[in-house]
Amino acid sequence: MFKKRIIVLNESKAHGNRTVTSQGVRAANRTGEGAVSADSTMWLVGLLLLLMVTAIPAQRGADKSSDIETTQDARPYDHPFKAGEAVRILAFPDTTSFLNGVYHISTDGSILLPFVGRVKITDMANEELCRFLDSTFIDHLPYPHTQVVPLIRIALVGGWREPGLHYIDPHKSMWDAVALAGGPMREDGIVKMRWQRSGRIVKSNVAPLFESGRSLYALGFKSGDQLRVSKRPAKNTWEIIKSDILPVLSVSISTTMAGYALYQIYQDR
Repeated sequence: MFKKRIIVLNESKAHGNRTVTSQGVRAANRTGEGAVSADSTMWLVGLLLLLMVTAIPAQRGADKSSDIETTQDARPYDHPFKAGEAVRILAFPDTTSFLNGVYHISTDGSILLPFVGRVKITDMANEELCRFLDSTFIDHLPYPHTQVVPLIRIALVGGWREPGLHYIDPHKSMWDAVALAGGPMREDGIVKMRWQRSGRIVKSNVAPLFESGRSLYALGFKSGDQLRVSKRPAKNTWEIIKSDILPVLSVSISTTMAGYALYQIYQDR
């Protein structure tokens, strides 16, 4: 009987040892899984940081690659007036003349003149229109010597001091076009300025064109083109990280850690 009790006691101890050993193995497995999960979390956070850092230069590169070819606007001097644009008339040297002003050219190529009504000018040259005005208004002008200037439409939108739509002489420079809007509001506005046409970027870096002093006609500007600049003020690197990157990174890390905590709770059950 005594021997049987010893045998039963030994079997109980062996069973207890096996139980403790199996529990230790499971605990070790959970510890290993936790270490692997922690390593995976760190790899995920590092990957997110790498993607955020590389996204900024990639976006800048995308803007530059979207430049399109520009061609000089075919504007022969024998027919410089186009429908949808405008013409400025000056009765020189009388700066207060009733004839002075900007006249919109309608879709049929005509302008509305005082006393005369509509006159089609798209098939006229500069000198021809001047002769017509001098002879038509000879009885109303003390000095029948008029000058005409063809104008194109240009839009200055975004962060300008006086944004809007303007008529401008295409033989003026981009400097004159920017002056129409009072200049950009942000200090680096000239660097951030974009030249757009029909929703596409013609030039993403127009600072060299601005500095060159070349005319809009020589640069290839057409009616309806836009000069756009962002309204946001200039930011240094730390401000960009603080306002654009850190919020996204914080949400990503919080979401990852919350998921990891839920996973640990599920494993401990």
